[in-house]
Parts: sequence; C-alpha cells; structure tokens
Amino acid sequence: MQDSRISIAPAAVAPVLLVFYAVLKSVSAAFSIPSGILGILPLLLAVTALSGLIVSISSPRDGLLSIIASGLLGYAFLTAGYISSIALAAVLIAHIAGLGIGLLKGGLIKLPSPTRTREIDTGEGGDELIDELEEFQPVHVRNEEDLEKQLYQYLKARGHMIERQPLVAPGLRPDLRVGDCIIELKVPRGRGDLQRLLGQVEDYLRYNRCLIVYILDTGMIPWAMLKTYKHRLREKGAKVIIKSVREH
Repeated sequence: MQDSRISIAPAAVAPVLLVFYAVLKSVSAAFSIPSGILGILPLLLAVTALSGLIVSISSPRDGLLSIIASGLLGYAFLTAGYISSIALAAVLIAHIAGLGIGLLKGGLIKLPSPTRTREIDTGEGGDELIDELEEFQPVHVRNEEDLEKQLYQYLKARGHMIERQPLVAPGLRPDLRVGDCIIELKVPRGRGDLQRLLGQVEDYLRYNRCLIVYILDTGMIPWAMLKTYKHRLREKGAKVIIKSVREH
C-alpha cells in the first residue's frame, strides 16, 4: 500500500510557501530590501503543481487536490506579485522624485536660471504711471534730492498715493513708492553711479515686482553708455525711463 504522506506533500507545500512569502514581504518592507526574491515563489508553486501532476498518476485523488490547491494559491501569489511590483515601482518613483526635490531645496542641484529678455509687467496702472513719468519735466535739478521733491509733488498733484523712501526690506529704501510700484531716481555723474544702480535694481526686484528706474541725463555721461546700461537694467526686469535735459 502506497504511503499517503507522499501524495499529499505537494499540497502541503503551498501553505508553507504562503507563510514564507508573508515573512519575506514583511522583512522587505521593514528594511527597504528589494523584493525581487519574491518572484521565485510563483516558480516554486509551478514546481509544486508539477509534482502534484506526477503524483496524480499513482494517486489521482490526492494529485488532483494538489494541483487545485497549488493553482489557486499560485494565482493568488501572481496577483499579489503584480500588485506588489506596481506598488514598488510607485514607491521607487516617489522616492527618486523626493530625493531630487530634496537635493534642489538643499542647493546640491541648481537648475540654470533663464536669462530675462523682457521687462517684468508693472501690473494694473503701471503703464499709466509710466506715461505720466515720461510727461514729467523737471527743472533746475541739481541732484537726486531735487528730482525726488519735484517728482513727488508732480505725482501727488495727479492724485496718486505716494510714499517717499519707503522701507521695502532691511536696508533697502527706494526713492518713491506709488501703489504697487517703486521708483528709483538717478542723476548719474559717472559710470560708477550706473554700476551701483545695477546692484540696487537686483536688490529691489527681490522684494518688489514692479520697479521703474528714472534716469535724468544731464550730459555728464556719453549717450552710448546710457543706452548700454538701459539695456542691462531692462534685462534684469526694470522699466527704464531716461529723460534728457542736455544743453544743445
């Protein structure tokens, strides 16, 4: 008489594999170990089913039960394997994305900053303010303080809410603020004044989106140089107005 323990062995292997699968999955999740080893289990189940098929030759009843049990559990394992693979891929993508964001925030990776080729929009009312500044005609200006006083009175008479030397950030005070726009005035006497103006513009634009630079040309700087700096200021994002009072 054939030993029945041999015929039911394949069916008994399936629950063992199920427990083994659960243990491996828990360890993999706990220690972030790649779970590729879990892909071996469907192969083992296939071997189990094949063993059951062989046993069915000598013991059809037990062999059939083994095949059915192995098939059902194999289907369950394969389904779980696919789900786990999709979940693992999603977690891996999220991890890589999170790592990239962390490196960007930490400054380890720096993306190239696009070069500004056009001016920043001054917002609602900004174009009207620029038109008024272009119409402004200063007289007998000796320095930037005179220019500031005259422009303040001019804009105030036109009904603007205007503030002189507002504090936009610690240590940063432009000459005027009208609504959402700040105005920096300059009566340059040399290249150094224009070079310092570039640095001021960079600082102001960190804290205020609308910046208008008003340059009064008194003839002390070559016109070609003024045009060069006007272009550089616009590249940084400022609106630039140059009013010439040169004596012809």
